[in-house]
Amino acid sequence: MAEETEAAEATEPWILQTQATLGARIARPRMLPERLRKPPFRFLFDAAAEVARQTSFGAAELFGGDPGPKPEPPQKREEKVEFLQRWIAVVAGASPEQAEALSQVSAVDVVCGANPDKTNFVLQCLATAAFPEVAEAGPPEENASDLPQVPAAPAEKPEEENSPPPVPQAPPPVLRGLGAVFNKDLPVGTDVSACTEEMQVGGEVDMFVSHSWESDGWSKYLAVCFTLNTGKAVKACALAFALLVSSYVVCNRHTSSLSNWRVAMFGFGLLSVFFSVLFLGQHLTCGPCGLSGPRLWMDRLCIHQADAGQKALGISALPYFVLQSRQLLILYDDVYLERLWCVTELALFARCCGASCVHFAPLWPASMVAENFAAGYPASLR
Repeated sequence: MAEETEAAEATEPWILQTQATLGARIARPRMLPERLRKPPFRFLFDAAAEVARQTSFGAAELFGGDPGPKPEPPQKREEKVEFLQRWIAVVAGASPEQAEALSQVSAVDVVCGANPDKTNFVLQCLATAAFPEVAEAGPPEENASDLPQVPAAPAEKPEEENSPPPVPQAPPPVLRGLGAVFNKDLPVGTDVSACTEEMQVGGEVDMFVSHSWESDGWSKYLAVCFTLNTGKAVKACALAFALLVSSYVVCNRHTSSLSNWRVAMFGFGLLSVFFSVLFLGQHLTCGPCGLSGPRLWMDRLCIHQADAGQKALGISALPYFVLQSRQLLILYDDVYLERLWCVTELALFARCCGASCVHFAPLWPASMVAENFAAGYPASLR
């Protein structure tokens, strides 16, 4: 009995509030503290479905009618976020006094398990909206001194307590210095390690770079360049070819022959454009502030390398970083699937975000193309 009392005292107030409101009205899923501390999506989906079955609240908006005994939950990350956005909007529409507070709840954070107190706040508002007697009766008398009768927006905690693992908004360029960051023998500068201080909570990155440190650094650099910039390089070549042909036609309207040296210059110019864009194309993406590249997450750049405590914290937050990425770029070689961290990143992203956003970049094609060009092109000019 004493152990149960201690456990109840250790339970967070917002968990007790959820148990006293929604947990008192639905039997499934059970409002267990371990679930409410980091509510998984399936748990929230089942709670919304059970409420819809009992009261029809949100049935039409979320399930298109009666959810049935076992509704199929969304599988892709985008679908989960979209469902949660509709769910929060439905609850806010039925709780006008809490609408402003509910508008501050991020569906992305809910999917990632961040800010569980705010997720519990949504569950409490769901109980108040779907079961009017909750707001009228309030919580049980024995808990009345500890819990408010009407759910209130969770108070903002100090930043160091409220912050989930940080996510980089603008990490340093992975391709800087011809991919020197992939060379594990080279030290990482303090300017790179300092990027952890600029990470912002709740942001997303365009691509999480998953790789094995057993692989060749130069091959990984080439694979990233080919993945990001091949399409841009081909388009740039097509544009350059059109400009060269147009210029030649305009300047040589009375000459029908094309000398060998001009053909060679044409070829050299096109190849120069192709490889220039291939290695620098990541800087040619137009953003709101001008030219900007995609935001990549790479472990050596985005996990503090100088401070052991910060490094351990960053490593423990790897699953969170994976879920905050829109795409997963796998720099694949023969040893990739032998590395536990690599397999974990792939499995987690595919399960939560969908396999359609996983991009494989084998290391050997890029290296083979670059080596063949380096060996063959000078000989072709002789």
